[in-house]
Amino acid sequence: MSRKFKETLNYSSVNEDWRTETVALAMRPGDNVLCITGSGARPLALLAAEDVRVTAIDSNPAQNHLLRLLVAALRELSVEELLGFTGLCDCPADSRLERLDRLALAGPCRDYWAAHRPTVARGVLYQGRFERHFQRLSRMVRALRGRAIRRLVSFDDLAEQRVFLDTQWDTWWWRLVYRLALHRVTSRLFFGDPAYYAHAAVPVGPTIYHRMNAGLERYLARDSFMVSLLFTGRLPPHDLPPHLRAEGIAGIVPRLGNLDVVDADLIAHLADPSAPRYDRFSLSDVPSFMTGTEFSGLLEAVIARAAPGARLVLRQFLTRYDAPADVGARLVRDRALETRLAEEDRSFGYEFLIADVADAR
Repeated sequence: MSRKFKETLNYSSVNEDWRTETVALAMRPGDNVLCITGSGARPLALLAAEDVRVTAIDSNPAQNHLLRLLVAALRELSVEELLGFTGLCDCPADSRLERLDRLALAGPCRDYWAAHRPTVARGVLYQGRFERHFQRLSRMVRALRGRAIRRLVSFDDLAEQRVFLDTQWDTWWWRLVYRLALHRVTSRLFFGDPAYYAHAAVPVGPTIYHRMNAGLERYLARDSFMVSLLFTGRLPPHDLPPHLRAEGIAGIVPRLGNLDVVDADLIAHLADPSAPRYDRFSLSDVPSFMTGTEFSGLLEAVIARAAPGARLVLRQFLTRYDAPADVGARLVRDRALETRLAEEDRSFGYEFLIADVADAR
């Protein structure tokens, strides 16, 4: 992974379905959860779902500074101010900067955002590498198929949407566009996210295209945040993560004291004897950034740091790693749930690994 990717703001909105993650984790009140920070949406969604303690960890300080910014905004701004500040709703740039100056940010986080004021002024929600890349892609696909895209996101009847997919959407040349736009070489040159090329075990464009179309057979396009990001460059009003909805914010704010943010490498943290034991591991798609050997090492580290009855949830984007026999014997996988959630997931690109850690102590 390039040094640049490790230090820039790569994700700023949401790229995983918080609903399937909550079902997969099956959290219980009081659980101690270790969670990859990413855009900050994942740890905040866990707080919205259950009264748990969340340790959000990321080796990229920019991602943790984004979460700290969101936490301060959730605590100190009204819902209307928050939605304008993040960029979900329209707001003048100078108003966003005025709100930034009001927030109680400490030390390195304050310094980071002082050096990145233009990012805040534009609305940080859409300023990650992922979001900016897909805004560029969305402009390209709208130029090619603007009328069809407007039609796709207008359906409120799933049967009608399915007919449209079969008769007008799924064409040979559209499949070719996907193959070229999301090819691993194209992704490396214009996107730079190693998840798209470093350890991919399946073809990028055809895999994502197939998974998206399969999802659109099961849910409306207008109800999928990922479809909207891909084709419009923005989140849809019908499918917002909890920290961008009034009812979700109301559940998150009283639990912000349950959140710790840790700047550290995941495996190094798990190997630290002073780290707590965890009941739940919400580890996103970290396999995308690992070799097979590193992936096996991660599973061993999770098992070593697991509390009795712990559960592990991993997503695999384009990798297809499996646990080696000696490690897999300690993981009791729920393959039926893995299959069901992969089908239901509105981010449509992921396979799941969901496993309870067998207690051998």
